[in-house]
Amino acid sequence: MYQAHVFLEVRLLVSTKEKAFCSCLIGQKGASCPVCRRETSAVPKINSLAVRQAYTLSHALDCTLSKSSPFERPLGSPSLPQGYNLYGGSVAIGKNGYMDIEFHRRKKRIVINEIRLEEYAGRLTHENGKARMDFSQAGAANIRLRTDANFELGEEAEIFLTELRRRIQYMGIVKESSIENTIRCNAYISLAKYPEKPNYYVKLRNLNSFNFVRKAINTELYRQEEILSSGGTVTEESRLWNERQGLTEFYQARASASKVETDPIEKTKDFICPPPLRAELLASAIEHPSERQNRLIATWGISRCRAEFICDEKARADFFEQTIAAGAPAMETAHWLMADVTGILRKAGKNLQESPLSPRRFAAILSMYHKKSINSRIVKQLIQTVLETDQDPDDLLKEHNWHLITDPGELKALVKKAIEDNKPEAARLREGDMGPLEFLTGIIMKKTRGLAEPTMVKNLLKEELNISVVYVLSMGGTISGSVQEGEVSGGN
Repeated sequence: MYQAHVFLEVRLLVSTKEKAFCSCLIGQKGASCPVCRRETSAVPKINSLAVRQAYTLSHALDCTLSKSSPFERPLGSPSLPQGYNLYGGSVAIGKNGYMDIEFHRRKKRIVINEIRLEEYAGRLTHENGKARMDFSQAGAANIRLRTDANFELGEEAEIFLTELRRRIQYMGIVKESSIENTIRCNAYISLAKYPEKPNYYVKLRNLNSFNFVRKAINTELYRQEEILSSGGTVTEESRLWNERQGLTEFYQARASASKVETDPIEKTKDFICPPPLRAELLASAIEHPSERQNRLIATWGISRCRAEFICDEKARADFFEQTIAAGAPAMETAHWLMADVTGILRKAGKNLQESPLSPRRFAAILSMYHKKSINSRIVKQLIQTVLETDQDPDDLLKEHNWHLITDPGELKALVKKAIEDNKPEAARLREGDMGPLEFLTGIIMKKTRGLAEPTMVKNLLKEELNISVVYVLSMGGTISGSVQEGEVSGGN
């Protein structure tokens, strides 16, 4: 029996204007300085934002944070074309971290072997069957994360990457709108007879979507199993995922990559983590997305499905809790946030942070709904109009006269008019046919612009016609009866 051994190498671009190890601007061909020209006397200076982001991610993944690290260069880095200069440094930031994932109710701990801060050397792209290198972001700060070979299925890798995306978002390491575009992943895959350890790894390069990671890993595991089961040997190589054909294909032969190999950069002092930054991170408590889900479930009694949806984005989870703090009922906040608000925002091309629908305004709308001052249709209208006009819900309610009609006296006149104008339908209703009840209710709702309560309208119709209706469901059919002036008669 073969056991799968899969580990991931994840690269995260940090959005900075300057290169990771010097002050030269990113993407400018020909721009250089003594550091990126690798002159012996030059002293590298790591971008301060990149340092903070790398240490923040390491802390979020429960890594041991490095106090100091030597400047090194990864072996096997691609050579750059003429006009591009990079220092090519690599600094260890954290190690021995972990992330717990759950797949089919089975929990698994994924060990974070190491996190390094490096320079982005460019990426391999494919277009019209041709491969080329894109150097537009060459020199940008690049956080490289490598796991242990704890994965056995592509689905586990996808779950890990999804949770990693959430944590990156929660820590504010990358702008929310660009997270998917800044994460790149290589997967290393091997099969070995249990309980033996693997003696090779096949590298799947440049997997730029979590969906591709899952499909590519599972497809490669199947390919290797077919080779080994037929007595063959799997070659240590790099392969690419062909989404159109649904297979991995050979790219180039390669040496083993079970660990990161680096060479120290001579005559360079070690990088020392700023003590205030390290102290700040070690003193701070991090609430991971999964922990926040459990807290919301325990505190507010919402379902796990809704908690997962709310906590999938930090901005959404913050909005949810701020809305409750402003006085909205928790269950209704969760329902409307999941069922309508997200869809309305998407249709309007806005997100929660940029929209005029603040937690205070959303809470005001839901409080009115909870008190039955407005119905669900008006809730949607208010949300939509707040987004369009940036006005407060109370002002909109007065301006459009959207208050519900709850006075029976006001509705009775409309009920009598509907019965008078629709005598055949009223007669059928008296005889026990329930079809006209919805028809007559609809007429009145239209007259009131949807501001009447449908249940009240139906009760007033029955009262005006002096009938009471009872449904009996039996064998898939319905029986109706009418009670009129104290007599009981069978309906149709």
